[in-house]
Amino acid sequence: MVAGRRRTPGLRREDVALLAGVSATWYTWLEQGRAVKASTQLLENLARILKLNSIERVQLFQLALGRPPVDAGAAG
Repeated sequence: MVAGRRRTPGLRREDVALLAGVSATWYTWLEQGRAVKASTQLLENLARILKLNSIERVQLFQLALGRPPVDAGAAG
């Protein structure tokens, strides 16, 4: 493997955190399922940044909040 090359294209964790307006540490904790509080607005931003489809968006909300978004059919 060549040093400095990414194995896969796309955003790095730090990039996603920056775009979402949170720290890379906080975003890592969210990814790890730690007890962090994510607002619906932040989750909507993450869904947009990550270009999630409607099913993926619902799963993001289920994992983060334990419930689907209010408008589970929207976005995507």
